Amino acid sequence: MLTQYLKQSWSNPVIRSSFAVFAISMAIKLFGYLEKILVAYYWGTSGMTDIYNVVVGILLSIFVLVREIIEPGFLSGFLSAMHLKDSKGAWNLFNLFARLIFFVMLLLVALIYIKPGLLADLFAPGFSTYKKMLSTQLLRFTFPAIIFLALSALTGIALNGMKKFAVSTVGELFYKVSIMLSIVFFFSSLGIYAIAAGIILGSFLKLLSHGIILIRHVSFGKVTLRSPYTSQIWKLTWPLMIGMLFSQLSSLIDNALASYLPDGSLSALGYAKKLIEFPIAICPYIISVILFPYFTEFSIAKKTEELKSLLFNSLSWIFLLFLPLALFYYMCSFDIVALVFQRGAFDHNSTMLTSAPLKLYGFGMVFFAIETILVIFYFADSDTKTPIFIGIICAVENIFLTFMLIKVMGYTGIALALSISKATKTIILLLLLKRKFTFPYKPILSFISKVSLACVLTAAVIFLSRSAFNNICDPTFFQRITFIAVTFLTGAITYILILRLLGIRKNNLLIL
Repeated sequence: MLTQYLKQSWSNPVIRSSFAVFAISMAIKLFGYLEKILVAYYWGTSGMTDIYNVVVGILLSIFVLVREIIEPGFLSGFLSAMHLKDSKGAWNLFNLFARLIFFVMLLLVALIYIKPGLLADLFAPGFSTYKKMLSTQLLRFTFPAIIFLALSALTGIALNGMKKFAVSTVGELFYKVSIMLSIVFFFSSLGIYAIAAGIILGSFLKLLSHGIILIRHVSFGKVTLRSPYTSQIWKLTWPLMIGMLFSQLSSLIDNALASYLPDGSLSALGYAKKLIEFPIAICPYIISVILFPYFTEFSIAKKTEELKSLLFNSLSWIFLLFLPLALFYYMCSFDIVALVFQRGAFDHNSTMLTSAPLKLYGFGMVFFAIETILVIFYFADSDTKTPIFIGIICAVENIFLTFMLIKVMGYTGIALALSISKATKTIILLLLLKRKFTFPYKPILSFISKVSLACVLTAAVIFLSRSAFNNICDPTFFQRITFIAVTFLTGAITYILILRLLGIRKNNLLIL
């Protein structure tokens, strides 16, 4: 059934155009990886990289917080006004939000200049005096960029509302390219401040690229504070505001606890998370973009059977792909990290430091992927409170587990805590589907059992491949990439053959 929807989607010009946006998004991911590779080359997992992660993390946390809080409410009000041909009301909302964001961010920048150590103390209380001083200096230099970044969150949402998706996405590409080029050309003269310069330039170019399209709608005159759309905006905003605050609190505590650990702990977690995010951003993202309109259509039309069939078949694809991929990440974590990062200042010890949390993030990979589909399903079914409420509970669980596990496992406890909390959230969201329709337990359990058995046998093949490679001392880059490729292909072929022997094929893959 999912294959049919994929084919139907490709015949739709709107869906085809979304793949252009996806291509730009992949370019953004690529430049993001190049940035990480450059940081790894120059600083490895040193204290300087910890400082980089804290400063960039603070800026991104504020940006994400602004974007996630305003997006559903503003976009709903903006589109409602446009639908009613109230263009003036729509752009009044835009200008109202723009001024609110500008003044709040301006006050925040002023606060950081008056109390420069405030955010460094909050996000990295365990840093040494030197690391905290350097973090504070770098943050003061970089922080004005938050004005451009926060405003670009609003302009990007407005452009998406106007269906100018490519323009919105290209802004992020300018941001990533600016940071990467700044490191390449100015590292020798500016050191770590080259990243700060890239962030300031990139955030300005990002907002400028949006502003070229939106400038004619910008007004410096009087705006109306009350409108027919504000109550609708608040109704959609407050649950997300609470959910995002808990989510950011969880990340804040992770960073704060990691700052008390030895140099390189924050860096290793950042590198490992970057590696785990790449496959998550590809497959589940594409499927969720394509499926969202179908989920919404079936939900509105009350076509429960079609909705159930599409959801469970989609999840079966994700489970089929990501369970063996998680296994591959777990068993080959050291070689993956070494292949991507081990050069320059990123030495063997850095690889060891990063591969440990990568194993544990790999444990949660299948849950990260399934969550992507589940959340958009709930949203499409006009149920935003359930995933947000469950997300808050699991954020609290993550905080508790982090406190407990970090005492036993050190920095790797942070990775395991996140994986466990994501698994909890995903399982609860799956179980709560019983409120919407009945579970086909027998085919689901049969499918899970067959895929799990195929993964166990595939793991044996990967283990044998690793044993042969372990005889090579200090492998070259070519030897390592050959090993990764051969192991992946051998494992994939083994997995597919076993699935066929177990009766799972393309034409009967789906569990319903």
